[in-house]
Amino acid sequence: MSIKNQKPKKGLSYKQGYFKPTNPHKYVGRGALIYRSSWELKFCIYCDTHAEVLEWSIEPQNHVIPYISAFDQKEHYYNPDFYVKIKKEKISEEFIVEIKPKKQLRKPKKPKRLSEKAINYYKDRAKTYIINMSKFKYAKAYAERRGMKFIYVTEDWIKKENKLSK
Repeated sequence: MSIKNQKPKKGLSYKQGYFKPTNPHKYVGRGALIYRSSWELKFCIYCDTHAEVLEWSIEPQNHVIPYISAFDQKEHYYNPDFYVKIKKEKISEEFIVEIKPKKQLRKPKKPKRLSEKAINYYKDRAKTYIINMSKFKYAKAYAERRGMKFIYVTEDWIKKENKLSK
C-alpha cells in the first residue's frame, strides 16, 4: 500500500493530519496533503508561505525510489517526504527532502550496560540507521541523475527555519 493511501492516525504520540495550503497554486502533488509529524507540518507551512518556494509536494508519487537495503539485501521502495522547487537568483533548484531526527542519522553507540533492554534499543537504532543510510544512498543517486539534490531536514533546521538554498 502506498503511503499516500494511509490516512492520518489519531491517538499517536506525534501529530498527524491534513494540511490546507494558503497558496494552493504552488502545490503540485495529487491527493490529500497529509503530514505525518509536527516537523512535517512546519515544513509544509514553510513551503506554502515562503516566496522562494515555486512548487512543492508531500510524499511525491512521481519520486518513489527503489533501493537495496543493506540490512536485508532486498529491494524496497522509498517514498521521500517532500519534493521542493525553489528559486535561487535567476535559476531554480529542485530537492528531494526527507524529515528525520538527528539521532536517526548518526551511527548508534554500543550500550555500556548490556541489559536486554539496552541491547534491544541499540539493535533497533542500528537497524534504523542502516536502513536510512541505504535509502539516502539511493535517493542521492536518484536525485543527481535528475539534476536534483537530496537533503534531509532535522530538528535543527525546523527550529531555525533556514532556507533550503543555503
